[in-house]
Amino acid sequence: TKWYEGYFQDLAKDSEFRNVLDRVTEGSTGSPYTVASFDNLSPSTIQHVHQLYLLSTRLNVSVADNDVSHIVDIGGGYGNLCKIARQIGYTGRYTIVDFPIMGEIQKDYLNGNGISDVEFMPPDMSKIKPLTDRGMTVVQSKSLLIATYSISEMPIELRQQIESCYRSLDYLYFVHNNSFDGVDNIEYFSYLKDMLEDDFEVEWATDEHRLKVGADHRIMTCKRL
Repeated sequence: TKWYEGYFQDLAKDSEFRNVLDRVTEGSTGSPYTVASFDNLSPSTIQHVHQLYLLSTRLNVSVADNDVSHIVDIGGGYGNLCKIARQIGYTGRYTIVDFPIMGEIQKDYLNGNGISDVEFMPPDMSKIKPLTDRGMTVVQSKSLLIATYSISEMPIELRQQIESCYRSLDYLYFVHNNSFDGVDNIEYFSYLKDMLEDDFEVEWATDEHRLKVGADHRIMTCKRL
């Protein structure tokens, strides 16, 4: 059993996301590995669409329906989640916060898929904090922060700097592993949950599909009270 099989099954049996899958294409940029039995999509794409599914089912946020007008993607991978959001109809502001070398990869991938309306920002707190400050003109309501593994793979010092931004956003979506580079992420995200609960409704649960293949990864969703 592959970790993405359960994700695909969740999507295929949901009428809304069955339609979402039909709108997603891989393209040739980067020569993605695709699986014929999963609509010729790559495992990464299945994972990213499933993350949108969890945003819908756990936070009642439909990216396709533009329920948010600003997405801040901390650590944007190679740009695939951003590409999918645009393919399925998201027209709002999309900001990827990542190291400049990753930004170049993301730009190349997105440009290869005909997508250019994306902002790229280095992980510089002097720029990130104004980006998320409530009441600043750069923020458009409502706002969503997505951080899949990125926060959990940062040094504690940088995590603590970014914490000051969370209360300025409307929705937060984190995925994390148990530990990274000697940091106990269960302990850290327990602390983060306690910190956020004054302002957010917080849910924190194990990714059951990952657990079935021996990986104890967890998902935390936060909705402003």
